[in-house]
Amino acid sequence: MAVFSAQPVIEIAPEFAAERAPKVAPATLLDLIVARVRMALQSEAGPARSALEARLAGPDGAARSRVTEAFGLSATAIDLLDLACALAADPSLGEAYSAAQGATQRVCPTENLARRLFGHADRSDEPVWRAGMPLAVWGLLVPIARVAGEPDAFEADPRIVDWLRGVVGLDAALVGRARLIEAQPPFAAWPVAATARDAVRATDSGNPARVVVAAAPGSGRATFAAAVAAALNRRALAVDPAGIEDVPDLLMRARRLARLADLILVWRHQDGLQLRAHPAAAPLEFVTTGPRGRIAPIDGTTDLAVPLPGPDRDERRELWRRLIAVAATWPSASVDALSSRPGIVTGDIVAVARSAPSGPEQAIDRLRARARAALGDTARALTPRLRWDDMVLPAPTREALEEIAFEAGARLRLLAEPEPGRLFARNGGLAALFSGPSGTGKTMAAEAIADRLGADLLIVDLAATVSKYIGETAKNLSRVFDEAAGAGCILLFDEADALFAKRTEIKDSHDRHANTDTNHLLQLLEGFDGLAILATNRRANMDPAFVRRIRHVVEFARPAAAERRIIWRRAIAALAGESRAAELASLLDALADQHELTAAQIKNAMLTARYAAMREGGPINAEQIRRGLGRELIKDGRPANAPARATRIRLG
Repeated sequence: MAVFSAQPVIEIAPEFAAERAPKVAPATLLDLIVARVRMALQSEAGPARSALEARLAGPDGAARSRVTEAFGLSATAIDLLDLACALAADPSLGEAYSAAQGATQRVCPTENLARRLFGHADRSDEPVWRAGMPLAVWGLLVPIARVAGEPDAFEADPRIVDWLRGVVGLDAALVGRARLIEAQPPFAAWPVAATARDAVRATDSGNPARVVVAAAPGSGRATFAAAVAAALNRRALAVDPAGIEDVPDLLMRARRLARLADLILVWRHQDGLQLRAHPAAAPLEFVTTGPRGRIAPIDGTTDLAVPLPGPDRDERRELWRRLIAVAATWPSASVDALSSRPGIVTGDIVAVARSAPSGPEQAIDRLRARARAALGDTARALTPRLRWDDMVLPAPTREALEEIAFEAGARLRLLAEPEPGRLFARNGGLAALFSGPSGTGKTMAAEAIADRLGADLLIVDLAATVSKYIGETAKNLSRVFDEAAGAGCILLFDEADALFAKRTEIKDSHDRHANTDTNHLLQLLEGFDGLAILATNRRANMDPAFVRRIRHVVEFARPAAAERRIIWRRAIAALAGESRAAELASLLDALADQHELTAAQIKNAMLTARYAAMREGGPINAEQIRRGLGRELIKDGRPANAPARATRIRLG
């Protein structure tokens, strides 16, 4: 059974060590190799030498045979490797090496020494150390700084010596980047058996296969790879190459370890990294990428694409309860709400469970904190504070918003059913257009919907998104949608007409790319699993073809007199209390009847009055309210003492 060195090692479970590691007692194999070298130095032949060679070819030499087979070493190459490993195990052999080579400075093995000691002098025209040969490609030997006039001399790579000792150790380049993936029960929707069958068929053709697992980070891509590896009676080793400078060296050392220990490599976060075909990969490897990630093909390698589905609501509910013991005591409705949150992946549930939340509310807060930590600078997240009852809207508008909120919460559940999913899953994402003058409650409505759904509102910064450089706007938009999907946020594009303007006649390359950006945005909307809200006060500027493809269109009008009364009273009640609101009710009703203002203008007028009252050291009075009203009228282009406009009457 293998033992573990004091060097950084892979944390291999005991049962894996028993199955995969060379079954030799510690140091026995190296003792045999040292004995073989000493016999060759002493030109010893006969039954003892034959018996030793037989032991090395049998079970006692399994680890050495594994090196030979895994890297395709010739007889001379294994002889040279034996010399180097024997010197690492017994440094006193250096004197014997120098004596055999007739030079005191030649204490390390050379190709000529290997051929002379082991009877391969007739192969002097077949060097085993050169570019493209296994000893060099796989770094099994390390060349020593060459002195002019001296032949190449070598030392054994420390990890190969460890292997022959029965130790599975990590190279320095892999420390902190490689780990064995613990096998977990796969989710029902994961195509584990099908992927394993496809991988076997692909590798049976003689070419290496690469399984490309596409899903959002934290979705369990590496765990899926481990499940497929387990189905093939193998273990999976995840390697994260992010930020590595010497990619070829990392590639070689990871693939060398995989060949030695019979592991399946899982290259994590592989987007943008070029995995070369040299040195040759093992027959099967995995790479993980994002939903829209692209992996460069490798000549001679068969790629198997696996878009990884997430767990359904029942599986997420079971995961919450399995990972958090006290979740069994939480209200079922709260666990259902946690399990139905969009954008939450398995990794989020695991991370929040590790923090031991005391209740579902704290779990939601920590999910939101994780989501915000992953956001970039092209949008800002807003935790909703406005509630449904804070909105003062006509009944038809409120009903339209109710429909949007319900559909956003039920959409994924409906599409999880076989027939609706088959027929309607490609019908586009859920998008809503809020149109109306400024201050009529469009952003407030988006915030209230977000509160109803228990999600954050992700407000897109168009200044940071739209770029004058060709192609940058599309990249920024893709990043915004990826962040919103990963965070489970509701997207809000304010002043959406800037992005969905009528398509222009193509006069130059800038017009062509502007139209390309709007087309790209429409594609992102249709592929977005969450809710995207577009707000505009210039609907006439928007392309009618785009508007027709948006599922919900809600018009926000200026509030009628009855609605303005409610808004005035709620504003003063919030700022001065219910009793003061009752005292000033007749004034507020008169102002509501006389002046057409939006909800935002009424709130601003009352806020101005409240600050004036604080400055003057008394309660809010009629004069202060009129001053606040006058300021809003001036901002609207009307004199502060402007006569009241005729009150519009909404019919129906």
